[in-house]
Amino acid sequence: MIVEAGLRSGAMITARLALENNREVLAVPGRIDSPLSRGPHQLLKQGAVLVESIEDIVSSLGAIGAEMQDHVQTSMEELSQKEGTKKQPVIDHLTKTEQLIYCCLGQEPQHADHITGHTRLPVGKVTADLVSLQLKGLVKSLPGNLFKLTGH
Repeated sequence: MIVEAGLRSGAMITARLALENNREVLAVPGRIDSPLSRGPHQLLKQGAVLVESIEDIVSSLGAIGAEMQDHVQTSMEELSQKEGTKKQPVIDHLTKTEQLIYCCLGQEPQHADHITGHTRLPVGKVTADLVSLQLKGLVKSLPGNLFKLTGH
């Protein structure tokens, strides 16, 4: 999966080779004025799979994706049960960067650019952690690159 890449980057070379060998390549579109979005945009034109949500990633992984989603869901259910007895918040079980992103979100949708600006984390890290938080059932992706808490 390519989130950011210049046209002549190593990531693009690897992605092009994968496409040439009929391997699935996923690409996340970015801002049209960003040089680091040119790579993913070119890959999308060449047949890469468009990633707009966590569901796109999970479905591209097939059986492994379904298994991974089941595992994450089971882990979060177990964590919720433990919370009932230990009173330990879900946020304590997140990485530091996941915690930063989680704290930026509420019930009102936030654009990914806002989250990136607020946390001052690299776009790729924000994207990866948003995917992780979605897999954990804590964040919901909405159209337009918007995200909000699920209400856990």
